[in-house]
Amino acid sequence: MLAAQAALADARAAATAIQQRHMHDAGAEQLPGTMVPRAGDMAGLLDYLRSHPLRDRQRAADDARDALAILRYLYIWGESIELAMLRSGHDNGRSWLDLAKARGWRSKQAAQQRLRYLEGRRAAASGGDQADLANVHGAEAWLATHAAEIVLVSGQVAAIALVTEAADSAEVLVAELANRTPSPSTLMNWLAIVLDEMSSAGGLADLDTPTRELAGRLVTEWRKWQPREHD
Repeated sequence: MLAAQAALADARAAATAIQQRHMHDAGAEQLPGTMVPRAGDMAGLLDYLRSHPLRDRQRAADDARDALAILRYLYIWGESIELAMLRSGHDNGRSWLDLAKARGWRSKQAAQQRLRYLEGRRAAASGGDQADLANVHGAEAWLATHAAEIVLVSGQVAAIALVTEAADSAEVLVAELANRTPSPSTLMNWLAIVLDEMSSAGGLADLDTPTRELAGRLVTEWRKWQPREHD
């Protein structure tokens, strides 16, 4: 958890610096005034910055830098809340499909894959038990070995899936592929989701045999590296 603690310390220092730069604004009374800002206060501070930009270029640049430090912490904080809510929702009776739809996804596999991803990140960040860490490091090695295949087959599957019931998830694959350095982990998570959705809709036959077999093999191997299943 050292990374999260460092991000929080940086975010609080950034929030203090922003408050000091804006303390004489005409709308300064709208600034969150707490000396130890929490996540909600920091989000409010960013909202304030958007509507009260400084004219001085150097001070405006300092605001932008500090806002990014706050966003880094809020991203970590948001992931921790998301993990907690996925666990709580399912443990207390909500279906994976229900939780996926609340998050904006179309399949239960999307919520399950997201949970595994967040659990893996937490295990790596917190120095979790040796089994969890072995999985994390083993997955990283597997991804590095198969990166070229993952990019290739993700593009091939996405091109077909865009006109199927898996179109929404395929769009996420396409967006990740458009990055200069697409994340193999993100591609594999969404490739698995797309294949599950195509399978549920009877659409796997739309893929040519080599693509279908390669994608299926990669997904099967990738899932071996994932944290424990949650029913």
